[in-house]
Amino acid sequence: TDASMAARSLLLDIHGGQWSAELCGLFGIPQQILPRITPSVGIGLPLQNGLVLQACLADQSAALAATIADGQAEALVNLGTGGFVVRYLPRGRGVPAGYLQTLVWQDAAQQMHFAAEGTLNSIAAALADYPVAACRAEELACDDTFCLAEPSGLGAPYFRGDLGLVFSAPVADLSAERIGVLLLEGIIFRVARIAEDFAHEYGLERLWLSGGLAHLPCLQQGIAQCLSLPLHLLAQTDASLLGAARLAAGSGHAAPAAVPVRIEAGQPLPRLVEKYARWKVWLDRLLNDQPENGLYRI
Repeated sequence: TDASMAARSLLLDIHGGQWSAELCGLFGIPQQILPRITPSVGIGLPLQNGLVLQACLADQSAALAATIADGQAEALVNLGTGGFVVRYLPRGRGVPAGYLQTLVWQDAAQQMHFAAEGTLNSIAAALADYPVAACRAEELACDDTFCLAEPSGLGAPYFRGDLGLVFSAPVADLSAERIGVLLLEGIIFRVARIAEDFAHEYGLERLWLSGGLAHLPCLQQGIAQCLSLPLHLLAQTDASLLGAARLAAGSGHAAPAAVPVRIEAGQPLPRLVEKYARWKVWLDRLLNDQPENGLYRI
């Protein structure tokens, strides 16, 4: 297996590129049963069908390799079943507190390529029962209720299982449409805050949107309004296969296979920007176990 797949097992020393005796001991896994680790490219493994396997890459890592070249000040935002915001790490830099350090791939010279990653947990499940496709950007920030939209617990950089799908005010009497808008706000604000952290830490010049939920106009506009960054929607499909194919072909250049759509911020929504600023204060209070008026769940 390659280093990127091995890193998914929680058994790899991602800096040394070998199975960790400490982690294997923690999980009770005998190291001798684990496969040999190879770089992600230049594998040269003959297959029974006459082809030669040249590259192996984990799914999420391959999607990043398909879109952004290492060294670019850009981030990929994937919004699907769950969500993640991922940016290649500049050489020699670590990740901010709480964020994941992801081993993206290992080149033929055995150099590791790392990324910083923030995660949103099970957001599609949060939206499933609500008519979010019909939500319009003008409906955002029409009240003072704040929301987190991650039913299985708040993801990186917070990792709070007690904070997942919660509201700052009762929502039992709200319409399904209104709850859907609040959930979308929760996703928009989480993406924006991760992107702000990456911009502050490393610099950020562009965001690429991908995944099924990224096609929701309300999400697109909300992110565009909250961040002063060029935002593009990726039209390409099978990004993971494309990323692996580029590495197999020896190409270090990453660019969208299909012409991306530039998301232009429409009519300014200053109330959304202002609510985002207040949402950050509310979230910080929650993380410090200081909710102002309690928490409410559906």
